[in-house]
Amino acid sequence: MKRSLHSVLSVAALTALALAGCSSQGAHDADQSAVAVAESAVSAAHDAQSAQSEQLTITKTPEAIDGGKVKLPIKRNLLFTVDKDAAQWTANIADPAIAEFIAGDDTTPPTIHPLAEGETTIELTGPEGMTSSFTLIVIPGAR
Repeated sequence: MKRSLHSVLSVAALTALALAGCSSQGAHDADQSAVAVAESAVSAAHDAQSAQSEQLTITKTPEAIDGGKVKLPIKRNLLFTVDKDAAQWTANIADPAIAEFIAGDDTTPPTIHPLAEGETTIELTGPEGMTSSFTLIVIPGAR
């Protein structure tokens, strides 16, 4: 009897240790799952922010706006689609308190960034001397 009680207690102790290991593994798995969910949420937020920043631009060709008016929400940038030599484009902004010109490079197009609500005239000049003039009207908001 003493021997079988000892065997039962030994089996019970081993079972308890095994269960503790399982619950510890379960907790570890739950922690790993929580980390994966958090990483997924961060990734989704980053993707949403990237999509939002892409949406916060308006893209035009210099030829399409020549002689016209462009309404630009203050929370957006105006990007110019140019065939080549993005770094060679320049701009003369009549009222530099309304907007600023950001020169392009190999990876980004020339850009107008609004600074304040209002209206100004902008003259873009391309690398071959082509000009495009338009009135920029910076309005509130993002739409």
